[in-house]
Amino acid sequence: MKARILLALVIGTALLAPVVWWRSRTTGTGTPRPPPVEAPAIKSGGGGVRRPPAPASIAFTPPPAAPRREINLNDEPRPVPPEAIERYLERNSRNAASLLAAMVVAEEGGPYLREAEQRFPDDPRVPRTARP
Repeated sequence: MKARILLALVIGTALLAPVVWWRSRTTGTGTPRPPPVEAPAIKSGGGGVRRPPAPASIAFTPPPAAPRREINLNDEPRPVPPEAIERYLERNSRNAASLLAAMVVAEEGGPYLREAEQRFPDDPRVPRTARP
């Protein structure tokens, strides 16, 4: 009887030992832990071995946040000054798209629409309803 108990303990230990050993080597996800990495030794001229200094940690500092502007969607948009519209038109060669954009943002967009009609009569972006 004692021999059977002893044999069962030996077989149980032999079966459980690899499982316990494997679990001790893995992380919580069941993947094996990577082996530890040591810095390579550098031999000095005096016969001793020294390790290179540990690298300094690099701290990440985020860029300063831009000041926030509050936007109220219920407010009316501020009108664009005529000087800014003219600068925009000069930069874009007063093409049809820029003239139509100027018509939309200007307080009085009629002159820009008439200029677009005169300069670009065949452009499909110029509204046909505004033409005589």
